[in-house]
Formats: sequence, structure tokens, C-alpha cells
Amino acid sequence: MLPTFHNLINGAVMSLSGLWDDVVLHLHGTVGIARVMPFVDSKNQLVNIHFNLNNAEKFEGKAKLVVVDKAGKVLITQTKTIAGNANVISIPYQAKLTIIDASGMGSDERSIPLGIKTFEVKDKQFYLNNAHFIPRGPTVVWHRWMRTKEGVQLGYDTTWFKKNTIQRTKDLGGNYLRFHLGLPPERFLDLCDRYGLVVQFEWSFFHGMPASKESLLVTY
Repeated sequence: MLPTFHNLINGAVMSLSGLWDDVVLHLHGTVGIARVMPFVDSKNQLVNIHFNLNNAEKFEGKAKLVVVDKAGKVLITQTKTIAGNANVISIPYQAKLTIIDASGMGSDERSIPLGIKTFEVKDKQFYLNNAHFIPRGPTVVWHRWMRTKEGVQLGYDTTWFKKNTIQRTKDLGGNYLRFHLGLPPERFLDLCDRYGLVVQFEWSFFHGMPASKESLLVTY
């Protein structure tokens, strides 16, 4: 079913429709981690971990970054004093970021997968990690699929999507999946990354809709 968010204000329940991704209740302390984004510097073999905090205007504390491998073995631990937002540099592997307040108490924690990947065009050909890449795969028009009764029932089903989209693509020798004119739930993108599919997802822009250059830029 399409998610609906209910908010209780003064005894009245308001239903806000139009939410297309998961709604998650995330508990934290004084401040919370709003976003963690890895930026890969493949030339220097570094990953810059950019993160933003909520309610951090007057916050002073520490950020602890732990890098582990797939087996959970701790490879690197770094702690940095922060005030507001900060950057931490690490090598590729799964990373766990913990925010600690001045009293030493943990305020929030977030884990993200990391991996060095380079994708470039050379001589009009695609290259993934310096290997020639020929995309082979289907197109998923997720937002149109969700207009159907079956789509509404299965559109957020991770198990169904893995079996019928990702695994079938892999079984047929595919290495690529295109989401046409719009974004699917974020966990679908995570699954594609986990099972080795290069993803092309497109901004929802069609038939001469007005737009500006600024609206195409993503900033963090």
C-alpha cells in the first residue's frame, strides 16, 4: 500500500498523501544525523564523508567514524572534534558514524556502505573502474507501474523487486537497470548496488516542463 503519514495535532488527525518512499522513525539524542554522503576521490584513493546534523547550531562534541570490512572486522577508527557540520576522510569499506555530545554520551549513529567506483567516458565508450562497460538491461517505469492495482500492492515489496527485477536481469546477463523519469524507493537503489547493477535514474522532467539550470544541480 502507498504510505500515508498521520500527524496528531490538538486531537485532530491529518493525512498527508503523496509520500513515495519509506517513512522511518529514527530516535536520537540532542542532535541527529540528517545525511551521510561519501564523496570518492579515486585519484588519491580517499573517501570524504560529508555529514549534516539536525539541531547542531550550538552543538559541540565529537564525531567517531569506524570503518569495517564485510565480516565486521574494525579496520580504522577516527574521532574528530566538531561544531555543527564536519568532514571525515576514510578508505572504502562500510563506515559507521557516531555523534557524541560534550558529556560523552552518544547522540546518534548511522551506518553506510562504501566502495571506490569510477565511471567515465573515454573515446565515446563507458568505463567502470577502468574496465570497458557495455550496459545491458531493462527499463523500469516505476511511477507508471504504481498507477495499477498490482503496482500499488507490489510497488514497495523489496523481496518481489529483488526476485522479479534484479535477479531476472542478472540471470539474463544484465548489468544495468534504468529507472525512467523518476526515482524508486531508496531501498531499491541499495539493492541494485548490493547485487551489482549499474543504475541510471532520471529526473522527472517531460514534455517541455519549465525548469532552470539551477534545478538540475544537486548540492549537499
